[in-house]
Amino acid sequence: MPFPDILIPFGLGIFLTTGLLFVSSVVGLHRDRGVYPVTLIAIALFYVVFAFEHGGILEIAFNSVVACLFLLLAIGGYVRSLWIVAIGLILHGLFDVVYSASASSPAPDWWTPFCLSVDLLLGLFLAVLIWKNKIHHTPN
Repeated sequence: MPFPDILIPFGLGIFLTTGLLFVSSVVGLHRDRGVYPVTLIAIALFYVVFAFEHGGILEIAFNSVVACLFLLLAIGGYVRSLWIVAIGLILHGLFDVVYSASASSPAPDWWTPFCLSVDLLLGLFLAVLIWKNKIHHTPN
């Protein structure tokens, strides 16, 4: 994907995620410990959907295994520390970049820059919330 074509989905991801974070901050949703693990799980499941739409059984199986790894990070982070979830979100953004470089990625071309910006922004926002003690990163 040429550089100018990357900017539109990347910028859209930043714009939409910033709007989501603003609204969730206004209503207090950002303080709920369960929001971020569920978001990580949902983000990881998109690749299974893309594989179902464009791939075969091997692509579905591979993407399901990867989604399960992120699901384990999300659940482990919810149970132990939200730092794990913040790291998982950032890792998913990096996964997007690495996976899109392979010929076997079932995601559309625009997905990588879009999801990268969403993942990084969510992961960094959660990390700042934890660092500033605005959210309990461990269960009560």
